[in-house]
Amino acid sequence: MGAAILVIIVLVAWVAMRLAPLFSEPNGQRVEHFHASLAADRRKVVVCVGDSLTQGNASFDYVHALASRLEPEGYSVLNAGVNGELAWNVLQRIEVVTRGEPAYVVLLVGTNDARACESEWAAARYVKARKLPQTPDQTFFEESYRGILDAAAAVPCTRTIVVTLPPLGERGGEPVDEIVARQNRFISAEAARRELPCVDLNAELERLLDADSRGEAPVYDARRSQWLAVRSVLLHYLLGWRWDRITKHHQMRLLPDMIHLNESAGGVLAEQVEQAVRREAAADC
Repeated sequence: MGAAILVIIVLVAWVAMRLAPLFSEPNGQRVEHFHASLAADRRKVVVCVGDSLTQGNASFDYVHALASRLEPEGYSVLNAGVNGELAWNVLQRIEVVTRGEPAYVVLLVGTNDARACESEWAAARYVKARKLPQTPDQTFFEESYRGILDAAAAVPCTRTIVVTLPPLGERGGEPVDEIVARQNRFISAEAARRELPCVDLNAELERLLDADSRGEAPVYDARRSQWLAVRSVLLHYLLGWRWDRITKHHQMRLLPDMIHLNESAGGVLAEQVEQAVRREAAADC
């Protein structure tokens, strides 16, 4: 009996250690205290803000990939992503993100808003888990998103780079696709109206998906995608599978759980954001 208990304790400890990255928040602490740092060149500070697509511990960490591209040239790249957040949640903490007056704020948020608009089940979960003041809808998303852009615009010499949302699921032709498309039209229109750079991640990923048949990809469903998300992180952290391998295992090409980005999709995003930052830096010279 004693040996069995010891095995169980060791197993639980091992699982807890492997899953620890899912529950740690060093990124948020670094962003919150960064304004006190005198080491960074403010003109080369990039803060990426958003949800789990940005936090990067439930999928490929594109911010880390971006940092590996920019930091050798003196940039400071910070991760201000928080899993599960909607645009309204980002709005509540945007002042912390911009307190250090970064040169660039990269904004990628709205995927959870889209999921909530598509599914009453998902909406109820977000209202409870994220303490939302109302049931999410398109107007709620747009008002919150505008608030984020307004707050960032109020910071001297800070330039916002907006990113369109990736698809939800890969099959195409599903009801959720029109919700994502509607949000992306809004994001693109706001960027144009405010003369902000816009990284069209959605268009690039859709182009890659169109290169092959989508017929084998599963139909998007809020509950199923949630289950695939849990399964994906277990395969990644417990078995050490790469996100690309998990994606293929789930009969997809870019989105391991119909929500998040694998290495292929995340690499595209890191490259596009890097190019946007460099273009803006060149224009400011």
